[in-house]
Amino acid sequence: MGPTLRANLLSTGTTHGARIPIAPNSVLHGVVTVSARGMAIYEELFERAVSLGQIVELALSNSLTLEKSEREATTDPLTGLADRRGFDFEVVRLRGGRPFAVLALDVDNLKQVNGNLGHATGDARLVATAQVMTRVMRWGDLVARVGDDEFAAFLVHASEEGARQTAQRILAALKLTQIDGVNPAVSLGVACGSLTSDLAEVLQEADTAMCIAKRQGGNSYVLAEPCFATKVAGRLAAGLLDP
Repeated sequence: MGPTLRANLLSTGTTHGARIPIAPNSVLHGVVTVSARGMAIYEELFERAVSLGQIVELALSNSLTLEKSEREATTDPLTGLADRRGFDFEVVRLRGGRPFAVLALDVDNLKQVNGNLGHATGDARLVATAQVMTRVMRWGDLVARVGDDEFAAFLVHASEEGARQTAQRILAALKLTQIDGVNPAVSLGVACGSLTSDLAEVLQEADTAMCIAKRQGGNSYVLAEPCFATKVAGRLAAGLLDP
């Protein structure tokens, strides 16, 4: 026994004990402990403890399997980001009645890349884009791959200026990223939401802004037109401005 366990046993007066590891799939998650003072752990008690440990291990194994299945069902296997289903689910949890911003991002010319250079190169651009987005986001913001060449980000309690800076950081980081000697380029749309904004409308505004950026040649971001009006509405709702 190590010094910590020995000290604990001495302080509690424990003289006999049994420990049953809880290790579903051979990974230790915990221990069932039976202790006694001045009385041996008889075989029957030990067998009951083992049976209890097996029940706990089975229940934990089932729970871990369910958790893994749910995670895989909402995760994009290529990038490891949340997929569309995972994004929709998490956004509802993250919004929490606060102002927010949404980024819609489309990887430029991905279909041509897949056709001319192969899907492996296209996949590498998707993975690189996912890594860049994840790296430049604040802790707590959500990034997801919501389509073949489409990504989305939900910025919690973000201002218009903060959303613009995030879009700029993504573009700047991608310029320093090379896949087969080429920098991945993206089109970004930025939209803001207030306390009372309809989430679906803000997502649509971001997507529309992204399409404008793409039509203008890509490798840029466009701020949705309602962003300023939404910002003012949010301040009115919060009592920071007079109507």
